[in-house]
Amino acid sequence: MTDQSVVWIYQLSSAGWSQEEFRLDVRERELVSWPVGSSHSSELPRPGERIILWWAKSGAAEYGVIGWGTIHGESFGHGVRWLPHPPTDRWSMSPLRSPEIEAAVDKIRGTFKQLTLFRAEGPDAIALIEAIKAGDR
Repeated sequence: MTDQSVVWIYQLSSAGWSQEEFRLDVRERELVSWPVGSSHSSELPRPGERIILWWAKSGAAEYGVIGWGTIHGESFGHGVRWLPHPPTDRWSMSPLRSPEIEAAVDKIRGTFKQLTLFRAEGPDAIALIEAIKAGDR
């Protein structure tokens, strides 16, 4: 059974691709499959768990939450297949950020800020979701 308080952060950077490419390639309610370069967790994302797309500060004019959705399974070995949910299209136009969201993301990433995939559970996952909800009002 999947823990409902699990959230995965998939970190994107300008070094890998552009925000323009993200806006062209990712659409709400259309499955997306991406590789995972490196993960903070030995566990794999499970179907039904949430994923948050975080555009890293490094080299980006705009950074923050650029999308979110539901994990639908594994792809490409250790990759991830996910379904974007609203308001991903809106956030891709203007990434969502606030001091509370940044603090929650930084806590989850810890000292491993250069990885691709991070797993948060329990209070850390809830704090991130709450910060996103508050920041999107």
